Amino acid sequence: MKESLNQVVKTVPYNSFGKILINSGRIYPEEFGGNCIQQCKQLSELLELEGYDVKFLKSVTEEQILHYAILCSDGKNKFYIDPFLMHTEPINIDESLNRRQELISPAHPFQETKSSKIVFNPIGENSFEIILYGLTPEGGYKEIHTYPYDLEKVLDSLPSLDDQELNHRQKKLVMRVLEPNGAVTNLSLYHQTGFMDISRVNDVNTRARMRYETDAFLKECEKLSRHLRVRLDQVLSFFYQGHALYIDNFNPDSIYSKKS
Repeated sequence: MKESLNQVVKTVPYNSFGKILINSGRIYPEEFGGNCIQQCKQLSELLELEGYDVKFLKSVTEEQILHYAILCSDGKNKFYIDPFLMHTEPINIDESLNRRQELISPAHPFQETKSSKIVFNPIGENSFEIILYGLTPEGGYKEIHTYPYDLEKVLDSLPSLDDQELNHRQKKLVMRVLEPNGAVTNLSLYHQTGFMDISRVNDVNTRARMRYETDAFLKECEKLSRHLRVRLDQVLSFFYQGHALYIDNFNPDSIYSKKS
């Protein structure tokens, strides 16, 4: 279970443009990964091959954003697994609910003696929330995501990407990659401006953010494309295709929209 989780975290990047492209009838290389549904699908297939019983959990955040995770059972206990959050240890749901106590799993990126973390917080008899805390430049923690779950609303299968609505509150497109050296790289394109930047957090507490069209930006993008084993122009092309499709659907007043 743990091995399969970490395999998917390391080999299936997260991206938020894939669904937009797929919904428009376009395809893109599997090296680019996918959203939480696609990540869970790949991990669930590995877990089922290992003999685990796999179900799914759906969360609706305060901002009405949908998120999906895996509910995995070994016949004795149920475990929470979420490759999107890049945690390294499955969380024993039964242990936490029975003891009414929080459980913590480390999550990437790791920096010296610290790491990001997810916290399993029991709320009711069959409900809980998962909170992702990321490291700050000062070495502290800040809350990044909070996902509430209800174990009475377990899903037998994941929705198809065609059934999932696009997030009209989305501010940017993102691709996040865990590199072999432990660095986490985020490439972003902002809908309002059309600008891109790339940021990297590595295991020695080094943070860097490069703006679009600088030499440093292109150098980091080249590293990312080599890691994915794709061409740099492919990376940038899929971002801009997703951006254009999003603008056409949700932001007709943008200077980048064909309708303006």
